[in-house]
Amino acid sequence: MLNLCVTFERWYLGDGTYPPLHNGQKVNLSFYVSTNDLKIDNTQLCYFKQLYNSDYSFCGQIIRNYQDEDSQLVIIDTSTVKFYIELPIQEFKAVVGQFVSGTGQLLVDYYMWVENLENYQNPPNLFYNFIVDKIREVIVPEKYIIRADRSISYPSSLSAKDYSENDIVEVESMDNNSENISFYLLDLKEIAEDVPRTFY
Repeated sequence: MLNLCVTFERWYLGDGTYPPLHNGQKVNLSFYVSTNDLKIDNTQLCYFKQLYNSDYSFCGQIIRNYQDEDSQLVIIDTSTVKFYIELPIQEFKAVVGQFVSGTGQLLVDYYMWVENLENYQNPPNLFYNFIVDKIREVIVPEKYIIRADRSISYPSSLSAKDYSENDIVEVESMDNNSENISFYLLDLKEIAEDVPRTFY
């Protein structure tokens, strides 16, 4: 069975995309990977390896490429897990059947897949059923927060190299009213039962 650690960004809650999750909750989710180092891989050796928390290395085959004039939504099958990557066409021309590898952060689908599913031709199944085994809140370090007179800006999540264990607090559930500038790490365990889509 599949066990994953994934990033869940706090704006999903405020946006109404997902409900606040809690330990022991059964969920049905799809995922994407944020990566900057995707490359063609001629080894054709599929893998999906956890580096630390929600950071992974992977190699898989491109099985779909949904594109418009400027961008492409690329579906990758690593034989362990399927996910999507969003890429500008001018940076990487993805070809169905190619094998690609890279590293990146695994995140819960923010809406691009589930909300637009009916618009994709012959979509593969990217949904997995899990139970939430652990929730950790990651407090964004102050050095990544920019404060001005009447505004504040900060990243919605960070790669594992950009925070430490001291920034992490284990929680029982997500707090939509928390004043922390933070995001969540979900430890998920796959379950062999049907679960309704968690996406609102």
